[in-house]
Amino acid sequence: MLKKATTIKEIRKYCTPKPLTQQDLKDFYIDTNDARNPEEDIFSILKNLVTAEEENRILFCGHKGCGKSTELNNLKNKLRDEMFCISFSLEQVTNTTTVTVEELLLIIAEITLKKVKEDKIDINKNSLKDIENSFEKIYEYFADKKETTENKKEIGCEANAELNASTDAILAGLIKTILGLKVKAQIEGKILKTKSSSVIIERQLIKRQSDLMSNVNELIEEVKKALPSNQRLLIIVEDLDKLNIAVARDIFIQNCEFLKINASVIYTIPIFLFYAPDAQACINNFDAYISLPMIKIKNIDGKNNNEGYQTIQKIIYARLDKKLIDDDALDMLIKKTGGVLRHCFEALQRASMANSALKKKKLGTQQIEYGLNRLFNVIWKQVTPPYEPLTSGVIKIEELHKRLSDYYKMEENKKAVKPAPDTINQILLMSSALIEYINGKERVIVHPILEEAIKELKWYEEDRKTGG
Repeated sequence: MLKKATTIKEIRKYCTPKPLTQQDLKDFYIDTNDARNPEEDIFSILKNLVTAEEENRILFCGHKGCGKSTELNNLKNKLRDEMFCISFSLEQVTNTTTVTVEELLLIIAEITLKKVKEDKIDINKNSLKDIENSFEKIYEYFADKKETTENKKEIGCEANAELNASTDAILAGLIKTILGLKVKAQIEGKILKTKSSSVIIERQLIKRQSDLMSNVNELIEEVKKALPSNQRLLIIVEDLDKLNIAVARDIFIQNCEFLKINASVIYTIPIFLFYAPDAQACINNFDAYISLPMIKIKNIDGKNNNEGYQTIQKIIYARLDKKLIDDDALDMLIKKTGGVLRHCFEALQRASMANSALKKKKLGTQQIEYGLNRLFNVIWKQVTPPYEPLTSGVIKIEELHKRLSDYYKMEENKKAVKPAPDTINQILLMSSALIEYINGKERVIVHPILEEAIKELKWYEEDRKTGG
């Protein structure tokens, strides 16, 4: 169980940006619904969807660090008697920058079998054997060797080969984990080395997602049959909001139909995904799209939103004693982090580790400013084009800076910013340079921590001089 920090040194330990676990929810959970969007009770909406008679595939959207995991932990805690919940973080089991829809389906199957074993759910042995046999079809995903030789030279190969860290190897490992099968040598990606060069043996992946989806559904159906009559199956896949633009698009727009498995399932997905022209294709393939709004601490007129401001105060004071931070320092922290809870706690932790803080009994504006500056460095460096060109073409960093400048000037003129669905806005949302608020109507603000940097951009200065 958490306890409240009573010294500067304890802030790092107890003011963690990690979500509340189920055991801590009772003492430290703060209801944030009215500060997000008083017109919608997100908990009730999610609860009604996952406990409905029909199964629902749900997209749960929100900024990284806005509190999605805490809300989902609260949901699992409240439904533990009526739902058999299989929940996992994708980030903890695979590389989120390269994951494919095939890997995601395999991971769901692997985690499901692991949970069933841990909870001693008695699946029919004959049915399980049939499922294992059907999973052997996964081997059909691997076919057709394609050899590529450096400098197009024919060379000999040594007998010893090293396992290549490729998607083929990852998938093969997952199959081995799930079924306990001996991985066939011919489907392992290998690098065959010689003294002068190397031959990379690649595998062409045959896209048979529908077969794989069918096999996963067979497993899910058997799990549902084995559950007690008073329980239903719920699968929650977290940290999909940490996918990059290209991977998120491949999974949730180009291959989204293969995620409609036969269970109630919640996928936490990136907010930037819905700032794409073809985002509707994703939404139409799922049963519900729920957005967890950011806690709004700023109105269009630039003034504090009291509900949001006070809610974040409560969240912070639940973790540390009021005597540990000056009022003006707390005010600076809340305003500069824009309602992003993760950023708030990250800056607070950094502030508590400053040399000047360790010599004091409480945090002042000097220490909070230090923590905010460290946070600024992280966010500003993320305002950059991706390594690989996207389908929309190459994006230059100047375009990102110009867009931020334009939006910030709109805020100064008290105009609501409603960004168009394009790649620039997706990058800015992914980096948290833009923060989306929802209160009936959607709008975004520039992250307050970037305001001073934006004022130094040439586009901001030029337009100011010309009256633009």
